[in-house]
Amino acid sequence: MRILDLEEIAEKIGWKEKHADKLIVSNEIVAVIEETGRPKLDDIVKLEKTIQALRQGILRTYLRVNPRKIIAIIHAERRDAMIPKILRHKTRKDTIYCKASCNKEVHTILREHGIQ
Repeated sequence: MRILDLEEIAEKIGWKEKHADKLIVSNEIVAVIEETGRPKLDDIVKLEKTIQALRQGILRTYLRVNPRKIIAIIHAERRDAMIPKILRHKTRKDTIYCKASCNKEVHTILREHGIQ
């Protein structure tokens, strides 16, 4: 399992698009994590841009990954009623969107999807 800081990677490869904060790569499963105080629609956009770069863009080439499954997590301290509904609507077979409000929830989500 590798934990990667996307800010460092973006700076290194000159990636200027909005992106999430962190990646956790474990074999063919990748977790994309956006950390924020209060979840906003912009955080979902950051997750989507990062997923797109992983599937067919600059991150796929740089990291040499071809993820079978992506878990996109908004890790927010505060709650927002609409964000979880939007995330559930965006979830697909190979891309799961989740919201976690504490580190324990993040670890539970990762474990449920095979990242130890």
